[in-house]
Amino acid sequence: LFFNSEPKPGNLPFGIFRIEDLYFTFEADPSLQFRNGKIKIPLKELTDRNIDPAKIKWLKRPTSGTGDWINLQGKIEGNYFTSEITFNSFSEFTFGSTEMTHVDQHHGTVEAYKIYQNYPNPFNPETQIQYALPKVSHVSIEVFNIAGKQIRMLLNQSVNAGYHTVTWDGNDDEGNAVAGGVYLCRIKAGTFHKVIRMLYIK
Repeated sequence: LFFNSEPKPGNLPFGIFRIEDLYFTFEADPSLQFRNGKIKIPLKELTDRNIDPAKIKWLKRPTSGTGDWINLQGKIEGNYFTSEITFNSFSEFTFGSTEMTHVDQHHGTVEAYKIYQNYPNPFNPETQIQYALPKVSHVSIEVFNIAGKQIRMLLNQSVNAGYHTVTWDGNDDEGNAVAGGVYLCRIKAGTFHKVIRMLYIK
């Protein structure tokens, strides 16, 4: 792929971490004029890095260098992890894992404060909440019941710039399990404030 300037990494979907230093190949004929193609990673490239192939996700964004990544499917075929893709001349592809490994991971430079929808949602018994910080900030993350009563302080400290994740285990501040239902998660970071809704099913 060729760019007039270095492309911005874009935001990966929640719960997917970019993996560096892995390589894949295209299979296409003719190589420069295809509408559909297959990308292949040797399984040994994954197992040598202690990466579980079942956790790999193919990512695509329709316009190279801009926009958010879309999560595609992949499968194991013989000695390769492969993905059937729909390709056009402006598409861009990468891949990530749904778990952190010893391989260096990153999401690229954060340009704005953001909180992502918790995952899974609905959940039982725990869920993860990911947020992004463009600079070092004091962050508070609180859980409220639908009546507006605070039941859990998940975080209240200074945090470095980047992407971070906190987990809520469905308990209140005293360690008691809460009832199933709708809960609100509020993040405050600098001047940024936002609330997401979470559904706990028991």
